[in-house]
Amino acid sequence: MSVESSRLLLGIDIGTTGAKCAVYDTGGRMVGHAYQEYPMIHPREGRTEQNPLRWWDAVVRNLKTCFGPQKIDASRIAAISVSCTNAVTLVDEKGEPLYNAIGHHDLRAGEQIRWLMEHVGEELIFSVTANRLAKGTFSLSNLRWLIDNHPELVRRAHKFLMPSGFIIHRLTGVFSINRPRAGLTLMADIKTGQWSDTIIQKSQIPPDLLPNIYSSTDVVGYVTKEAAGITGLKEGTPVTAGCLDTVAATAGSGAINAGDAAITLGSCGRICYISREPICDTRALNCFSPFDGLYTVILSTDNAGISMRWFRDIFGGAVEEKARKRGKIYTNTSTAWRKGQDPGREGSYTTPI
Repeated sequence: MSVESSRLLLGIDIGTTGAKCAVYDTGGRMVGHAYQEYPMIHPREGRTEQNPLRWWDAVVRNLKTCFGPQKIDASRIAAISVSCTNAVTLVDEKGEPLYNAIGHHDLRAGEQIRWLMEHVGEELIFSVTANRLAKGTFSLSNLRWLIDNHPELVRRAHKFLMPSGFIIHRLTGVFSINRPRAGLTLMADIKTGQWSDTIIQKSQIPPDLLPNIYSSTDVVGYVTKEAAGITGLKEGTPVTAGCLDTVAATAGSGAINAGDAAITLGSCGRICYISREPICDTRALNCFSPFDGLYTVILSTDNAGISMRWFRDIFGGAVEEKARKRGKIYTNTSTAWRKGQDPGREGSYTTPI
């Protein structure tokens, strides 16, 4: 076996409802995979949070599955990359979370949106970021909510991180954010890929909270001795900045050149288009592609796969009980529900919007 053919690549994805780890050979064949689900937290109506420590626990469990029962040799892993969903996390100097991560389905920041309209302006934000001012999807309003409602935590905070940045810090000790993900914070300039001093100043965001921005393929750091001992990874394995999950999925589908398009389905559903320029339309999301000189333009609905999880969690027990009484066993509630059913049968529809 040649050195090149013996090398493996590890991908880690921190999603809205679970974390995945997948190991590939250099030919693109998946040789190991593990998934751990975790709950979304809804402290009150309109709020959606996640516990960052559950992300790390899921990653550790996944890696132990890959290195244990699946017998992946950690010393063969040449590099690690991390993708993630959108969730705003405040951490201290040691990278410990100070508050639950605020997820992209969260709608608490209505007052902060109005404040940003008055003190920063929708037109300025759109002209700099090529993205609209809105709750949930973007980090800016959630950071303002934390400043307004938990100033003591903001004073203690060292950085704000996305889920990928949280895991990368756990692995390497380095604080970071990748450029595609920074593009969807409403704080980065869509032309330069760097933090916008104008928006940061007008929004009154403490500049020291912002982590350094890295290109997706930049090596941010290396697996530390401590992280190696916890995860089973080899100390010194390089870790790249990674990408936001939708952009990574789009690239993985083969949409990598200008004019390519792909549909990606996860917790959310998205149509993604690769462009040489941002498309300045308030219906679209614009961020950098992992490939130089290109952008990923996204049309999105916030509910796709997550709707099926909702159905499973709410109705799954009843479906399985009905199956049990018939002497049948269904291991996949959503498949069992759909099988043999015409759309809209008996007036049943779902509108995941």
